[in-house]
Amino acid sequence: MRILAFKRTLPWPLSSGQHLTTYHVLSRLAKVHELMFACWDGDPANPARLPFKTVLRTLPQDHTAPGKVDKYLIEHYGMNAATIPWLRSLIDEFHPDVLLGIDYQTLVALDGNPDIPGACYLIDNRWLQEVERLRREKTRQWANLKSVVWSYILHRRYAQAADAYIFVTDRDAAALGRFTDRECVGVPNGVDTEYFHPSALDRSSASVAFVGSLSFPPNVAAVGWFCREVWPIVRRSQPAARLMLVGKKPVEEVLAWHGRDGIRVAGDVPDVRPYLDWAAAAVVPMRSGGGIKNKVLEAWAMAVPIVATSMSLHGLAAEVGQNILTADEPVDFARQVLRLLADPELRARLSERGRETAVREHSWDRTAERIGQCLMAAQRPLVAVS
Repeated sequence: MRILAFKRTLPWPLSSGQHLTTYHVLSRLAKVHELMFACWDGDPANPARLPFKTVLRTLPQDHTAPGKVDKYLIEHYGMNAATIPWLRSLIDEFHPDVLLGIDYQTLVALDGNPDIPGACYLIDNRWLQEVERLRREKTRQWANLKSVVWSYILHRRYAQAADAYIFVTDRDAAALGRFTDRECVGVPNGVDTEYFHPSALDRSSASVAFVGSLSFPPNVAAVGWFCREVWPIVRRSQPAARLMLVGKKPVEEVLAWHGRDGIRVAGDVPDVRPYLDWAAAAVVPMRSGGGIKNKVLEAWAMAVPIVATSMSLHGLAAEVGQNILTADEPVDFARQVLRLLADPELRARLSERGRETAVREHSWDRTAERIGQCLMAAQRPLVAVS
């Protein structure tokens, strides 16, 4: 199968969840299929770093005049009408069997080139995220309502742009299913279980870690909730407990916790694995945000026992009490953390089964195989992907 995959930017450096997903999926698809990846924005030096054929080509001048609604959608969501002739030139050169657009910014190009079968790998459902923000936030209601309305229009407008839509969870896929009769499937993210591998080091019995981008708003909100509502309860029972907040670009709101109540912030570290190796427990206290939480997959792969909110489990092969603990209220969350810190046998069981789950259910090979099935299905009458 000849696949022409494309997105706005190069998936490099591997500093974001979307870059990681794109890199690992395309790397594996390229081992099985003839794959070309194209983008229109990025550092010209970076294509050589990617293990698949890559072309970086700037967008042509485009003088089309989209309608008022399309013009707003294109500008508001970072899309560009010039991607239509840009993609057409690549199609004429590469003669693909199928297209794979990655992220919302590729919808215009797919919609404008309907003669080639195509799938859009949207990863997370933005409309679902906007609806959840409206329900959750009691301030900025009018602005949030406008975002929901425009996101609704976006999904209605481009619901037929591709022959199939791929998300990282069934929940995200089902949310688009109300807009379209095209196939919408959930394909869970993977994790590199060779890179994220447990070491033989002894872990501190009173150490807790949160790992994730410390500028990403849902992570910032999760850290704030945990440090403010949960961690004081943990410290009252375990005064020696320590919490490490690890991730890139910590904002002031996160940095403000450094040095308080046994909390340290480790920002912009080159490698998160030593911090996961150090931790007796990882916490994933997400209160918002969509898609799969890579932080769960990485902790599982490193055999670190986890306490997470229930919303953090979407799209994961989670078995509560077997490979993960869950709680949604501060007292309950603190109680689960304290259970882990006090019970080495529980930590060992969750660690072993978490690692087994990552290897068995969330390998990148499995993810890429299922996406390959979606692309095969996009070339014929669509069928469900097993």
